[in-house]
Amino acid sequence: MALTTGDGKFHLDGAPVSLVGGSVHYWRLERSLWSEILDRVKEMGFHTICTYVPWSVHEIARGEFDFGEVYPAHDLDAFLSLCEEKDLHVLLRPGPHVNSEITYFGFPKRVILDREIQSVTAEGTPVVFPSPPRMFPVPSYASEKVYREVGIFFDHVCPIIVRHLHPGGCVIAVQADNEMSFFLRFQPYDHDYSAGAVELYRTFLENKYREIARLNRIYSAGYNYSSFHDVQPPRDFEAQQKEDVPYYLDWIEYKEYYLQYGIRRIADMLRERGVVTLMYHNIPGAAFNPPYNLVRMEEIVDGVGFDLYYYKEEYHEVKKGVEYLAGTSRAALLPEFASGFVALPLPIKPIMLEDAKFTTLAALMHGLAGINFYMLVER
Repeated sequence: MALTTGDGKFHLDGAPVSLVGGSVHYWRLERSLWSEILDRVKEMGFHTICTYVPWSVHEIARGEFDFGEVYPAHDLDAFLSLCEEKDLHVLLRPGPHVNSEITYFGFPKRVILDREIQSVTAEGTPVVFPSPPRMFPVPSYASEKVYREVGIFFDHVCPIIVRHLHPGGCVIAVQADNEMSFFLRFQPYDHDYSAGAVELYRTFLENKYREIARLNRIYSAGYNYSSFHDVQPPRDFEAQQKEDVPYYLDWIEYKEYYLQYGIRRIADMLRERGVVTLMYHNIPGAAFNPPYNLVRMEEIVDGVGFDLYYYKEEYHEVKKGVEYLAGTSRAALLPEFASGFVALPLPIKPIMLEDAKFTTLAALMHGLAGINFYMLVER
């Protein structure tokens, strides 16, 4: 592994390196402009770029993909080769979830409309993410079928990635999925209550308690389960006395476990296909509370960072987020940092260059080891 962490810093081939990069999404750009764009990015002082590899952009039909055969701008192999020619390092983000402000967040429409794959609310309805330009039902990371579908995509994209891994190639790190966060629906009794998620919850309980008798002793007198399969998840907080609380706390702990499970499945799928490099993940914003547990997440991947989008007036939020990362993660990384952003809901002012200049210096001052200016080109 060429890129490593140690002493709160990143090291490339054994030497300390400040991981400073910007996002350049090859599939959004005319292929004829790639070279000039990368030259301009280098002139700005960046030695690393970051890009998503969107599943939905490359899939033509189930099992059929376009990596430049149909649309030249979809040629991931050619883009990575060009990065190598220009001596640029690459952070690659193959999803399957990419967000990236594209419809369905990079999942093919056929996948998210599959009821066997969808996450389910406490009321038994599909979980809908209200994102422009189109709302969509979100997938469950407890669905075995979603991993089978992801595997088909990974079978096609991973050989390209492997050809370009450092030291022979430009790819120095790969992100396992993106913003694992219940699709920003954090309320603990909102979702996921799909069949797969309920079974995963019971597996979590069995791993924690080992014997059902032990669970019954810790839960209040109203619980007397004969097996873990009988345990039903809480769908709202209805504790009446302190003895009831462990049942609900286990559900909160399970929500952390669920995210860790999803990251582990994706990371393992990449590694099984030869993508052996520094693996990282990103959290959407400074996340100090459940369902996030960065220490446990870093037992699965090599690094976990925050996505920060702040105005200069929000200095204390930048300080708190970076200091938290510096104290809990192997190296404080901001996989997405504001480089021009139309804040929602409007008419809140956009994040401007003066904001980015100030907050960048603030982040560096408080222990930042790596930063990626998100959508450096397109915004």
